[in-house]
Amino acid sequence: MDLTEKICREVYNLCNKNLPNNVVLQVKKCLLDYLGAVFAGKKIQEAKINKLLNYNNNININHQSSKIIGMDRFANIETAILVNGISSHVADIDDGVNDGIIHLGSPIFSVLLSLFKKEELTADRFFKGIVAGYETAYTLAASIQPLHKELGYHATGTCGTIGAAVAVAVARKGSLKDLINSFSTAVISTSGMLKVIEDGSELKSYNVGKASLMGYISSNLAFSGFEVPKNVLEGTNGFFKMFTGKEDIILANVLRKGTFAIQKVYFKPFAACRYCHPAIEASLNLTKHKDLEIENIEKIVLHTYYWAVTNHDHSEVNGITSARMSIPYSIALALVKGKAGISEYTTENISNKRILNVAKKVEVISDEEFTKIFPSKTIALIQIFLKNGDIIKEQVDFPKGEPENPLTKLEIENKFTELAKYGGKTQKQIDQIISYVWDLENNLDKLYELL
Repeated sequence: MDLTEKICREVYNLCNKNLPNNVVLQVKKCLLDYLGAVFAGKKIQEAKINKLLNYNNNININHQSSKIIGMDRFANIETAILVNGISSHVADIDDGVNDGIIHLGSPIFSVLLSLFKKEELTADRFFKGIVAGYETAYTLAASIQPLHKELGYHATGTCGTIGAAVAVAVARKGSLKDLINSFSTAVISTSGMLKVIEDGSELKSYNVGKASLMGYISSNLAFSGFEVPKNVLEGTNGFFKMFTGKEDIILANVLRKGTFAIQKVYFKPFAACRYCHPAIEASLNLTKHKDLEIENIEKIVLHTYYWAVTNHDHSEVNGITSARMSIPYSIALALVKGKAGISEYTTENISNKRILNVAKKVEVISDEEFTKIFPSKTIALIQIFLKNGDIIKEQVDFPKGEPENPLTKLEIENKFTELAKYGGKTQKQIDQIISYVWDLENNLDKLYELL
């Protein structure tokens, strides 16, 4: 059995069994988290999203159209998948996994929710499609990282495409051959450059939307009967060699370390790149220190792991997206404002001189020991040097939201409420959405109507 068939067969067998109750609950948590991210992302880039949608006007509302989540608009299914995927990652507050260096939920939920009406998905097929997508994308990402990232690839764009295609195949009740062909076609379709995080670019979220869309198109090709090359993962022209530079990649097993991929995700309490979160949390902890006054800060030194330093140590920001990717700015924001949520990463705050002055005092250092420990721990040690000679410090090993330090069900609800209000939802709508998500087996139709 080649590696392509191996992973597809394992995922296929996994999703032909009843899912454990705790896994179903985790799908619901991830769904609520995803919806909050989409509502917020839609608000942030609403004008641009409307312009994009205007290229697809005169859409009749029927089974061939799909909702633009968070907006009173419909589009053809392909456009809806793309736009919903983009919106889900704009705020950079969606779930992910450290050892895969990947955001899993955004491309996978975006495609299945957009297909809900056309495919007449039941809750059971929806759950299994989501679980299959997460498992596939994570297993591949965990097998090729960090080599993949070192070459400049964004795993959410590459492995996320494959996960989205598998999610569609499973949700459609496809055969093992359908799944293998969807997987293989998606491998041929993968792309995603980390160039998108440079120079104030707003295209990082496009990698997500594109992954979701290409996953859908890949599955359509597979279900239409197009034949695929055998074993797309291995060989000189295979996925592993092309996206890591090495042929001898060891493919991880599904249910790696004994848990489903969807159980391994972190949830973000702060509206910034996950690499910034340990530093933000440590900074917020120090705001409670009796001796800390912003005006008395001489300098700040942040020790963390290598991957958090590269492309995240800039103190000058070129827009909100750049600010979300900056550890110095995020530290300064947390220290000055005492928060780092969706309402803090704003145009007003990225020109706030008090915040910018603190950001310029931050030095970010790659720590060799912390790098060796990653991804088992994502450590940040902050030292704040005061003008009177004192040093105060704080270390975070497992930032809030990790499986080792999880958000509670109530904290996930509170995060969703904040993001949904920011995105324009009323409290009544928010309460209904939360209620429907927790009882999704009986309310998938009702939930869709509220989106």
